[in-house]
This record gives sequence, C-alpha cells and structure tokens, in this order.
Amino acid sequence: MISSLKSTPKQFSKSQYIVATTDNLNDLTLDINEDNSRQQSYTSDLVRLYLQDIGKVPLLSKAEEVDLAQKVWRYLHLLEIRDQESSDRVIQEYTRLIAIHDYLTAKFGHRPTLKTWAKFISIETSQLKEILHQGKSHWAKIANLSNQELEAIQKIGLEAKEKMIAANLRLVVSIAKKYMNRGLSFQDLI
Repeated sequence: MISSLKSTPKQFSKSQYIVATTDNLNDLTLDINEDNSRQQSYTSDLVRLYLQDIGKVPLLSKAEEVDLAQKVWRYLHLLEIRDQESSDRVIQEYTRLIAIHDYLTAKFGHRPTLKTWAKFISIETSQLKEILHQGKSHWAKIANLSNQELEAIQKIGLEAKEKMIAANLRLVVSIAKKYMNRGLSFQDLI
C-alpha cells in the first residue's frame, strides 16, 4: 500500500513532518544508539556514585542493630499510642496535618515550609503552629511524657531508622559482591 502512494498526503506535508528517507532512518538509528550509550553511561555513573556513598556506611554489629531496633520500636510505640486515640478530635487533626506534611514532602522531594504547608490547607501559619503545638502536647500527655521527651524519642527513632536502612542497603551491596561473575550483572544482583 505504501508503494502505491505517489505523493505525500496533505496531513503529512513536509511543512509539518519530516519525510523519512533511508538516510534519515540511518541517522535516526545512530542517534538512538548514541542516546542509549549516553543513558547507559549515565546509569553506570549513578550506580558508581551510589556504591561509593553506600560503601562509606559501616555494617552494624549485633549490639548496634539491637540498640537501633529498640530506638525505632520506642518511636513506633509512640505512634501506636497516638493512633489508639484516633477518636480524640485534637489527635485526629494533628494526625491529618502530619499526613498532609508527608504528602507534600513526597510531592516536592523535600520538607515543605510552614507557609507552604499552611497555604495548602488554607489556614494561616500561626494557626498551623498552634494546632501542631496542641496536637503534640496532647500526644505527649497521652504518652505520659513531656513535649521535649516526645520530640527526643521521635528524633532518635527516625535517626535510628535511617541508620538501619542505610546499613541494610550496605549489607545488600556487600552480599551482592560475593555473587559477582555468576551470570548476573552487579546491578541485577543489587
């Protein structure tokens, strides 16, 4: 059917589209191969950078792993206490605001400012601060802690979680190195 066309149909005129010739297709194939090569090089560079960074993270000893797990557990226990009080209006609003914060963090790739957070939920920044303060104070009261103790447990728990994740990723890389040259690429092993 293509060979029966003697001219290019109007909707595919040269002013709008490039008419493909054998030379154009060869050039296009070369461009695609160059793009694939650049993409593979870029991916290799990212993997190399990742491996350099993760190689700096020390593996955990058994004692360190237990210590970090206890810190994470204590933080998770606080979250359970908060979630058990889901019928409490102050805790509900606080939890809703934290969920919105987490959503905005995922959406933007970084933590939102108080101003952005407040604007997203259509309230003033001062109102947001007050609601957060009331929610955190109420949560601390329910957990029989001071606000400072609650914040310390949160901070320590989240830091411990991040450290465990990084150490486990490092463990994955160290195990993958032992299985290199067995038919799978290093990236596939990871």
